[in-house]
Amino acid sequence: MGEAKQQLHILLDRAQKGYVPAISVACIYTGLNDREQAVESLGRAYAQKDIWLSWHVGPLFIFDDLRSDPRFADLRRRVFGT
Repeated sequence: MGEAKQQLHILLDRAQKGYVPAISVACIYTGLNDREQAVESLGRAYAQKDIWLSWHVGPLFIFDDLRSDPRFADLRRRVFGT
């Protein structure tokens, strides 16, 4: 977990200076079991119209732990229009 936290800090620092895909930040928060920040980051990715969002919230397993969260379900509905 130490390396993940280090990478998170690097990304958050870069985000202060320029664009960092929120989906990348969400992946790290998910790996750190920080559901709240992961879902918030996914919301930012949606707002940024991240082209990879549909892949990540669709079949990709990395967000499996978030699938029971109603906010994640809402995000999926918005992404896929269902």
